[in-house]
Amino acid sequence: MSVFTNKANPITGKMEWEMHDDDYDYNQEIARSSYADMLHDTERNVKYQIALESAIKLMHANGKPAHVLDIGTGTGLLAMMAARAGADTIIACEAFEPVGKCAQQVIKQNGFSDRIKVIPKRSTALTVGPKFHAHKELLEVVESDLVWRWNSLRPLQDNKEILVDTPLDVRNCAGAAAVHDIQLSQLSPKLFKDILSPEPVFRFDYSGRSPIVKERSTVQVLKAVNDGTAQAVFMWWDLVMDTKGEVILSCAPFWAHPSKPAHPNDIPWRDHWMQAVYYLPTPVPVMQGQELTLISSHDEFSLWFNLGLDLKLKDKDYLRPICSCSAHAALSRTRVGQINDEQRTIKYLKALKSSVNVNTICLSIGDSCLIALAAAKLGAKKVYCLESCSLMKRILENYVQYNKLGSKVVVLDESSVSQTVLDQTISEKINLVLSEPYHMGRLFGMAVEFKDLWKIRAPLRNVQGFEMKFFDELIDVSINRVDCKWEAQPLWEYPCNALSKPTQLLELDFASSIPENKLECSGSLDISGSGACNGIALWMDWVLDSKEENIVSTGPIAEIEIDHQNPAKMSDTLVDLK
Repeated sequence: MSVFTNKANPITGKMEWEMHDDDYDYNQEIARSSYADMLHDTERNVKYQIALESAIKLMHANGKPAHVLDIGTGTGLLAMMAARAGADTIIACEAFEPVGKCAQQVIKQNGFSDRIKVIPKRSTALTVGPKFHAHKELLEVVESDLVWRWNSLRPLQDNKEILVDTPLDVRNCAGAAAVHDIQLSQLSPKLFKDILSPEPVFRFDYSGRSPIVKERSTVQVLKAVNDGTAQAVFMWWDLVMDTKGEVILSCAPFWAHPSKPAHPNDIPWRDHWMQAVYYLPTPVPVMQGQELTLISSHDEFSLWFNLGLDLKLKDKDYLRPICSCSAHAALSRTRVGQINDEQRTIKYLKALKSSVNVNTICLSIGDSCLIALAAAKLGAKKVYCLESCSLMKRILENYVQYNKLGSKVVVLDESSVSQTVLDQTISEKINLVLSEPYHMGRLFGMAVEFKDLWKIRAPLRNVQGFEMKFFDELIDVSINRVDCKWEAQPLWEYPCNALSKPTQLLELDFASSIPENKLECSGSLDISGSGACNGIALWMDWVLDSKEENIVSTGPIAEIEIDHQNPAKMSDTLVDLK
């Protein structure tokens, strides 16, 4: 029986169905179990070893045996660390059977099978003793025009003239509580302004001394450190790994890290414990020194934040934000940022101005969003928007009504419109088509050396002196079954050095013909830089008009320099990880 997965297109944000064989779920769970960078995180591994040694030593010093329970053992790494540190008994739980069997092989290979008992159950099925770590959530409230572009749709402008305005309900929507994971260390401090300095807002105690709180809100009165508009919350957490509070692992970005590093590369890189952005329901203008009321809330699944100007709080101030305009539900953060990209909009408008006139009958296919409405404002006689997403249809109809374009723009539901009905509805001849993906594009590739991103695919081999051969083999089989050879990654978050100049790999022209078979090309990349090639960065340059005057590139934003880190556009680029 086939398995269907619903996957977001990283460029358009639209959900698309993919079909897989019946072993897909099984292999995907294995592939995702730990074949990322977590066990490549040396600081994490070292501090776990120190914390275990400290806890076991403390138990022995108090005349007590050290009984260790490793919950979700995975490779068995922590259980083996405990054995090496002298624990009296060690039980390792792993509910996922193939990983549990692999842990037994890894433990045996490293000579600890007589010290560690692996139980194929969830920890909740056992009687659990006290653990020894806790963590605290920290946040920083900021103003950032760049960050806000990922959250709130802006009017589409031609220079300073508004062509398509944002409806009030979209403009005033509280948004969604969904987390926006991001490598904040790669976000320059020049791109945001502190409104509230980093502050602990939650503490979670896993020592067993108190019950874990699943739902709560905290209220803090804090002073603004700068004038500005509070728009977003940057959030991370610190892990206290021992009972004395001496072994602490901080997940803070470099500009807020307790070690005070000078550069992002000076702190450990990790993709498994990333920082996050949460957006305030409403931007709040503030003045330096002004007292603000920060409301921090969480349940079992989510965090959310609000900011007030005084302590006169109402019940609604504690409520989790829910999108009422559909835009935050239909559009990914990347897509919102793409729509708000003024440079991209300028190129689109230039291409439209050379093509649109009073006789233009335009058909917009797919998620062309506001650009299709711009065609109507630029003088097109009629614009038909064919939408496959019901939420996008609702959003466009809202924009059409608010911008008084009902006489020019017709929004159609692709899923409920037959070809016959479509032919009857669109009675006039179409002479301009808008669509994303676009009609013509060129695929480029460039050999690179990633500083850290390679770790999400690299085998473990040896971790803290423990051999991981069996785990590498298990993961390798599954990852080759279910993972694409490429994946979408925002390269501005993941630095790399160029080892070659960009090379055009393919040219696609859907305006002239649609390929019936798979397209292939062969050739070579001239690697002239020094370093280890561990990835190929791929991107598209989309050609918007026949004269090739307007090109939207998703690749680097400056001339490539070999052996240098080159600035990348803050959007998704495809990466082939070697």
